[in-house]
Amino acid sequence: MRLRLLAFPLALIAGLGLSSTDGTAQSIAVHRITSSSGSEAFSSPVGFGGSLTASPLPFLRVRAHLYRQAASFPRTTQVCVQYEPTPTGGCRTEAVETSATLAGTTLLALLVTPVLPGVTLEAGAGASLSSMRVGETTESGRASNLFAQNTGQLGTTLHVGSRIRPLPVLPLAIDIGYGLHSKDLRACSPDAWRYTPYCGKMSLRELRLGLAVDF
Repeated sequence: MRLRLLAFPLALIAGLGLSSTDGTAQSIAVHRITSSSGSEAFSSPVGFGGSLTASPLPFLRVRAHLYRQAASFPRTTQVCVQYEPTPTGGCRTEAVETSATLAGTTLLALLVTPVLPGVTLEAGAGASLSSMRVGETTESGRASNLFAQNTGQLGTTLHVGSRIRPLPVLPLAIDIGYGLHSKDLRACSPDAWRYTPYCGKMSLRELRLGLAVDF
């Protein structure tokens, strides 16, 4: 599936002979990010990001992207006074609000080609470094069985996108992108009674819409 995401834009770029872009050497951009994933505790995060793009070759863009996404997850669970070695004592069912923030940076290498006047298509891949910070709120103020270790993780990402300059006389472009961002979350616990939604593989499907300034 991930390879098929890149197949068409890469074939189009190759078929057009890796044509030169509009001559823009570099740009900065800000984005609104809307994502989805298969994780119940991070199913629909939203956030923002900023990027710096350089074009060392006419058909190549290198992009550094900073991002921050957040999501909350309400659940109902047993909250106890004591958990070790097993949850015992003063347990009662409470509503719990779990919140998570994913922030980090991504470095992308993108092939690019013009497809229409003022419109370029880009596709490529990269790597990311991020951290996941998790918190929760319970009715009693006591901790639940959530394992909320804040960890860093590496990831990979595939990206397709387009930049549209509606007015060639202005150095402004609409920046649209879609990506698949895979991460190996590391907030894992050996204790069976722990709730560990931030442990294991997670794939984010990210839609980015922003504004870029060329310079």
